[in-house]
Amino acid sequence: MYNKFEVVLYRFHMKKKNTLLIKGYFEEGCKKNNSLKIMLDQKELNVAIDEEINQGIALSSELGTSRAKYIYELQVELPGNWEKGQKIRVINCLNEKEKEEYKISVAKLVKNKNRIEKYVECEKVSEKGFVIKGWCIYQNKVDIIVKDEKKNILPVKIKEKKRVDVFNQYPECTEEDVYGFEIVYKGNVPKVVYVYLEEGNKSAKYGVTLKASVVKKGVNKVKRYKDKGMIYLKKYGIKDVFERVEMKLSRKNHEMYEYWRRLYVPTKKQLKEQSEQAFEIEPKISIVVPLYKTDQRFLKEMIDSVKGQSYSNWELCLSDGSGNPSPLKDILTKYENEDKRIKVIRNDFPLQISDNTNKALELVSGDWVAFMDHDDLLTPDAFYECVKAINQNEKKGDGFMVPIGVSARHIHLTQEHVEALFGPGYQLTKKKELMGGQFASNETVTIVGLKLRAIENVRILGPVRKASQVEVSATDAIKLGMNVPVRESGDVAGSAPIAIVGPKGAVYLKEGCIVAMRHIHMSPKDAQAAGVKDGDIVSVKADNERGTIFNQVKIRVDDSFTLEMHIDTDEANAAKIATGNTVTIIK
Repeated sequence: MYNKFEVVLYRFHMKKKNTLLIKGYFEEGCKKNNSLKIMLDQKELNVAIDEEINQGIALSSELGTSRAKYIYELQVELPGNWEKGQKIRVINCLNEKEKEEYKISVAKLVKNKNRIEKYVECEKVSEKGFVIKGWCIYQNKVDIIVKDEKKNILPVKIKEKKRVDVFNQYPECTEEDVYGFEIVYKGNVPKVVYVYLEEGNKSAKYGVTLKASVVKKGVNKVKRYKDKGMIYLKKYGIKDVFERVEMKLSRKNHEMYEYWRRLYVPTKKQLKEQSEQAFEIEPKISIVVPLYKTDQRFLKEMIDSVKGQSYSNWELCLSDGSGNPSPLKDILTKYENEDKRIKVIRNDFPLQISDNTNKALELVSGDWVAFMDHDDLLTPDAFYECVKAINQNEKKGDGFMVPIGVSARHIHLTQEHVEALFGPGYQLTKKKELMGGQFASNETVTIVGLKLRAIENVRILGPVRKASQVEVSATDAIKLGMNVPVRESGDVAGSAPIAIVGPKGAVYLKEGCIVAMRHIHMSPKDAQAAGVKDGDIVSVKADNERGTIFNQVKIRVDDSFTLEMHIDTDEANAAKIATGNTVTIIK
């Protein structure tokens, strides 16, 4: 059966002279019985083939499927006289049959050889100037010149910037081989500027449109989306692309929301009454916000919306992930000095949103944690309504009440599997204490189902166990393309297979993926008060507008347990309940 080889990209090796790199993949996932050869006209060239798994999509043949997606990198040694040839061809061979899959003209390659690997984009334009950002791969000093449409050289200021995100795409390079830059110009802004990059005998020219018509802006935007879309398509496939487009095109009914908001916005008198109200339970609310070069207008509005709350027992935990120097330094210092409830952690290097959020979490000292984006706004009664609901839920019901803990997807691992995923001798690190001596670790992994669908950033719970186990929701199972049984934790015999990918390796579990049976953790004292024992199956009711009744809830009793019912995200969403809400045992 024909197994087509798709070429994704080609480029010259940044370190080895006359070495051409060609990357691609086979339609059937791996090459099976196929082989590849590279021809310069009628001459076969020496080629070394590296095979790597595309971890975001699939794992390996251990998954028991031929559809695992491997990326093949062909390192082609070009002869000394290669520039005299006509074309280079990629040939797919099976038995004695050969098929040309791709061809590259030598003339085009010659141009590419003298081209600088680079990317340039307009970052910001105003009436007073512009900022252009970019990067290039270099071996010697790179000279940058900026000209307007009349070829006049513009007096720009060039700042060097670290681009860790770029050098990862060029494994043969080091961080020092990537020259990141920011071009700053103050003055009258031309319609178009041209950025010239020169490195020895290599050069590049890049045009940047600064003042465009509405149509031109639309064309440029479409081009950017097209380029990103092709990258996304090659990496994740057509289905994921369609889902992403659908998400982008969907819009909420803002008119209806605005009408609803006006109906329920509190008056000044109501806000004053709220600020004077004393609750039986007055928890401290910690608001966690990651910042990254936030527009100061939006940042000010966000902070002011927190400061304007009618409920005053809160703290605002901000992590500035902009790196050094930060454009937010002065405004954050001002707010810190004005209100001791505002805490700021500053980071010397730019942070991704997950790391940035974790840094903000280090500042938390409250009873409840709320998460906000750096440009979100709160209505002035937001915290008041939350605390009001907390107090109401504590007083509801005549039966035995149990607080809810919503459990997201997570993983339990053996020490052997921890080391397979993170390296020899690796130990899980503690992020947050949980009941019964357990903890949420800082470490996360990617899980991959049999249909090669993946879910990233799945948290590991510690300490290590005797057997590895993956717990997902029913929705997660659908996303993974798997039939996952509902089981009590630890009962994994005959459960679904799953693959786990870590930064240092991968693990394949022939069984071990379950949807956790809902259950209630209790101490012996709580069990006595509720009139139940370990192993009992009960029903519970959520006393809200949904009035959901959960059957088949297992009681688990242990001295180390804190009273809490565990359900997954599907169950919580269906019943419209969240962590901290309560349910009543009705047996």
